[in-house]
Amino acid sequence: MIKNKSLKVSKSLNSSMKQKSLIIAVFLLTLLTLPLFSAEIQTLPTTKAGECLTLRQSHPNATSINITSIKYPNSSEVYDIIEMNSTNNINYFYEFCNSSQTGYYIVTTCGNGDGTLTCMDYNFYISPTGDDSSIQTSIVQLAFILAFILLGVGTHYLKKNVDFEKWNNSIINKYEHRNYIKLVLSSIAYNLIKNSFLVYYLIGLPIVVSLTDLAFYYGLTNMVNIFKVVTIIYTIGIIIVGLIFLGYVQEWLIKLLDTIKDMSWGIE
Repeated sequence: MIKNKSLKVSKSLNSSMKQKSLIIAVFLLTLLTLPLFSAEIQTLPTTKAGECLTLRQSHPNATSINITSIKYPNSSEVYDIIEMNSTNNINYFYEFCNSSQTGYYIVTTCGNGDGTLTCMDYNFYISPTGDDSSIQTSIVQLAFILAFILLGVGTHYLKKNVDFEKWNNSIINKYEHRNYIKLVLSSIAYNLIKNSFLVYYLIGLPIVVSLTDLAFYYGLTNMVNIFKVVTIIYTIGIIIVGLIFLGYVQEWLIKLLDTIKDMSWGIE
């Protein structure tokens, strides 16, 4: 009966883990493919955030063309009528400079060519650097995030399979043989793996920063603001976590010194 309950609990945990993994995979895949769908209708070259760009429209028989709406990356829309300039009544242009948000903008222009009001939408992309490399940036950032997640998973499994008592004895053995370089390196690794909460915490910081960069790149303003607050709190938390880690290291070091002292006095 107990065995069956254990199997049910195990299956439930495995199912929960699979669901969480699927959610994470879908989220990362969505971030990666987001620019692919938007890039299909882009009609102007990518521009750097904060810089001006020239919006153009043309019609051989139009007496005027106006911008009737602009949709920003954060989904806000402006419906002001903006008259476009022209020097030949064929090619019309407007210098657009309100490009502080990163992401895709959609512009609607309307003209009265051939006596009929004709409206047309087109978009353009604003990036932090002005480079049209959203897909490459996504791949790099996601690979970066994945690498740190795997590092955390690797640390977890390493800790589960390490014999810390045997490792501690090997550190003492290195001291006995005066192998101080290996002693220092082994001591650092021992404390980082045994007190792995510091490793997990440090792994989380670059992941949060990468997610902030992705949100910024795609113009997800609300997400950027949230991640910025999380980053600040996370950075402050490093001090607290670091002090806790140093407390554990101090306890281990005192025990190590006591063991070495006992060995010097011939106490087993």
